Amino acid sequence: MEIFLNIDMIMIIGSLVIAASIAGFLAGLLGIGGGIIIVPCLFTIFTYLQYPDEKMMHVAVATALATTIFTTCSSVYAHYKRKAINIDFFIMFVPAIIVGVIMGTISAEYISSDGLLGFFGFMLGFFAVMMFFDPSKISDKIPNIPKFLHMIIGTIIGYICSLLGIGGATLNVPYMVLNKICIRNAVATASAFALSVAVAGTSGFLYAGIGEETNIPNTFGYIHYLSFIIMIPITMLMAPLGAKVAHIVNVNILRKAFAVVMLIVSLKMLYSAFS
Repeated sequence: MEIFLNIDMIMIIGSLVIAASIAGFLAGLLGIGGGIIIVPCLFTIFTYLQYPDEKMMHVAVATALATTIFTTCSSVYAHYKRKAINIDFFIMFVPAIIVGVIMGTISAEYISSDGLLGFFGFMLGFFAVMMFFDPSKISDKIPNIPKFLHMIIGTIIGYICSLLGIGGATLNVPYMVLNKICIRNAVATASAFALSVAVAGTSGFLYAGIGEETNIPNTFGYIHYLSFIIMIPITMLMAPLGAKVAHIVNVNILRKAFAVVMLIVSLKMLYSAFS
């Protein structure tokens, strides 16, 4: 039994290392905060360990957001050094996103784990399909968007991100491109938005989770600190590498390849939610 447990632990740590490496690299490459990779990975690990599923997705989402703080810090710094972040759009859009995140973390308390899982699977599939399209091809046909509409859209994006444990690049990047911001600057700015989402979302889930009985070991609030500690240094090392590669490769091709993987994960999570 002891050997079995050791093998289990090696498999779990190995899975976390792989997930963190991919999440960190994609954070720098595509502006994705990492939750799209980390949440399904943590959910799979928790299921394998047979943890109670009442708050399983809440812990996975909260832990992904906490990890994203550190992932995006290094990514934002790498993009900032290249002067690629659109500061004006960030300042205008970020208050609405934070409001949406706060609303999302509050409402998460009233959503079941299966409900979050189904929502994650559905939205992941939606993101995957959306990533196959190039918004720059229609951006010239879109009129200038009024500020009040920016606020509404930003709030919706923040709300969705907080429930999924993601930084929001899959929504923010296309939206910025529609606002005539070039793809590389949009990716860089998305990493700054992801940092804002992560800080606000983690704070909300920490507050909401204190005093809650998750029956999942190694948690504080809704944060699974063991996974957090293992993944943080890896994501921070990989994010600058992704940011460097983003400036020398065709990002659109990579986005479409990643979209295929997202679609497969989406179908698996939807099956788990409704089976």
